[in-house]
Amino acid sequence: MNKDAMLEFKNNYMRMRQDRKWKLPSGKYVEDVLYEMPRTWPMKVQYTVSSDATVMNLFSNGDQEHIVTLNVLPDPEIEDELMDYLLKYRKAIRDSRNAENSQCRYQRLSVFSQL
Repeated sequence: MNKDAMLEFKNNYMRMRQDRKWKLPSGKYVEDVLYEMPRTWPMKVQYTVSSDATVMNLFSNGDQEHIVTLNVLPDPEIEDELMDYLLKYRKAIRDSRNAENSQCRYQRLSVFSQL
């Protein structure tokens, strides 16, 4: 990170409220671990290492399991009107495909009938 990005990162971290951080079973906070990460790595490594496995290795096995288990977003709420629209759209696409395929002079393979 360059100096400006590091300063912005630090300012954002300092504005975080403790009660809004994710506390792990070990007592550590995810945000604290991630804040310390770039400060402890050599500058050269910061530009080349960004895989999830590398980040996950910053946490204990118990904390990793907790993160993987609980870091799942809930299904979004979809209004009935939008759901109806999406279902009608899907039906229209299927009907269109069926109409095109019925006019095709080549025999349709059964494996594609599920699409």
